Amino acid sequence: MKQKIMEEIMQQMLPYLDNAQLQKLQKALEHSFYNYDISGKVEETEDDSQKLIDALVYAKRIEGCSEKTLKYYRTTIEAMTESIDKGVCHMQTDDLRAYLTEYQVKHDSSRVTIDNIRRILSSFFSWLEDEDHILKSPVRRIHKVKTATNIKETYTDEELEKMRDNCTELRDLAIVDMLASTGMRIAPHTRITISGIASRLREMGKALEIEKVHPHKFRRTLATMAIDKGMPIEQLQQLLGHKRIDTTLQYAMVKQSNVKQAHRKYIG
Repeated sequence: MKQKIMEEIMQQMLPYLDNAQLQKLQKALEHSFYNYDISGKVEETEDDSQKLIDALVYAKRIEGCSEKTLKYYRTTIEAMTESIDKGVCHMQTDDLRAYLTEYQVKHDSSRVTIDNIRRILSSFFSWLEDEDHILKSPVRRIHKVKTATNIKETYTDEELEKMRDNCTELRDLAIVDMLASTGMRIAPHTRITISGIASRLREMGKALEIEKVHPHKFRRTLATMAIDKGMPIEQLQQLLGHKRIDTTLQYAMVKQSNVKQAHRKYIG
């Protein structure tokens, strides 16, 4: 009971006190409450966590997020609320830190996975703050999880030509040319499914001894080639249909040899 009252007071004072002042307030409250026995029936406030999660999903849908993204938001946040025995408006930084730590241990998750969960929770609590449901997001003090840079593979010019030259059916050639020249994502179709295209490309790669042949690798290859040839990143962002330029940069891994050439051209 004492702890709950102190937490509510601390939450209300967040906008007005800095960290040092909050720590002094917490010590003062603990000292003041120490000799008091607080008991009695407390009027329980309704837990609106599920309603707030629903409201976030509605807001993200209006912003244009895909149903796949919306499902990821919902399942990630609901998993957190099921684990932490508090309403979302009463959760604190330590609660979320403990949840992320326990999740990583329990599921043997990678740093990338944990940072993705942190990012979703940050988006949720920032939205709660913007909508005046809470005074301050408890995720603010949980920093981005450091992850190793993973430079994913792209096709070489030779591999692309090898695939084109060895297509025995026009449909296969059309698939390779379409993916290589547009960098488009695969969309489902009545004549050929996403898994059907992926399976056909996998068989082609195996026959030609080309490693990891799959649809998305064409998209990454086009992005890297465009950057290497001097295409402005903003234009590539529009071509790929990315909302954030950071996403585009993840696809466009510039080759080190081209960095050296650029240095000689512009600075050397």
